[in-house]
Amino acid sequence: MAKSRWAFLLMALAGGVTLTALAADEKPREGADDSGTWQSQEMELDKTGYVAFVGPWGTNDPLDYTVAVGKKNPDGSLSTTFAAKLKVAGLPKGFAKRPIGEVVRFDASAQQQVTFALGEQEIRYQLPGR
Repeated sequence: MAKSRWAFLLMALAGGVTLTALAADEKPREGADDSGTWQSQEMELDKTGYVAFVGPWGTNDPLDYTVAVGKKNPDGSLSTTFAAKLKVAGLPKGFAKRPIGEVVRFDASAQQQVTFALGEQEIRYQLPGR
């Protein structure tokens, strides 16, 4: 069976938003008291100054799962250069609990590509040029 792939090769926009802004539009749904909280894991992407984040929104029957890449700023803050929100129902059973090492791969070659392995699909993001 051929593996379905989603490829997103995006360049960063100047003045990205902070990762904390991802939660700004989230509204908790009834019956799931922590669904507005992103349960993220993070992974440094080699020595690039970028970090990958993955995780579900909430721990009690989460509906959404986000993958993101952020750039560390000199002041210690983080600017989001890429983010995608997915429905947990479209991911393999139990996916929301997988460790980040099973979800994120980083190609440190000249391509500087981050791959988010999401079961039968992938999302790829190329880090912006330096």
